[in-house]
Amino acid sequence: MYTSVSKIILGSGSPRRKELFSLLCNEHEIHTTDKEKDIDGSDPLLFVQENAFIKAQAVSEGLSGIESKLVFGFDTVVSLGKDVLGKPKSRDEAKEMLQKLSNQKHLVSTGYCILNSSQEVVLKSYDTSFVHFGDMSNSLIEWYLDQGEYSDKAGSYGIQGAARVFIKKIDGCYYNVMGLPVSKMYYEMASLKNFTLNL
Repeated sequence: MYTSVSKIILGSGSPRRKELFSLLCNEHEIHTTDKEKDIDGSDPLLFVQENAFIKAQAVSEGLSGIESKLVFGFDTVVSLGKDVLGKPKSRDEAKEMLQKLSNQKHLVSTGYCILNSSQEVVLKSYDTSFVHFGDMSNSLIEWYLDQGEYSDKAGSYGIQGAARVFIKKIDGCYYNVMGLPVSKMYYEMASLKNFTLNL
């Protein structure tokens, strides 16, 4: 567990990120923003880093009264070849995404960005994992959609929920697929002078 000389702000309303971030830093506040970049066909690794920056910047601007702070922004997308999949806007769009992912290996990319009080980038990077789906019949997809887990998930699925039944293999960090690569963030934070380990 890390402590910091600055106030720590998690710029995400995701309950999954809140849970994972608490493993790294239990003393933090949560502030959210709706500001983000629309998926535009750009490289997913660049996209998630830029979106993480945009989110962190928007949260930081709303907290201008706090003199000493570090704001963490995150963004996760699923990509299949050049097709980048964010959060679905409807059940029909979610079904279309899952049909594309059926019996395929896809890439999950999570970008993260830390801004200081002057909105200078302290850290900006990403992590990736490959997820292998088994064959998903229409009835299996409809069953999954009925679970109601897809609406706020990149690629229309959550690895920690009912979707685990059609995930055959993961190459990379499981928690990256959830939206926050815990181990990589742990070592990244260890390299920053703002943090000290407090176990």
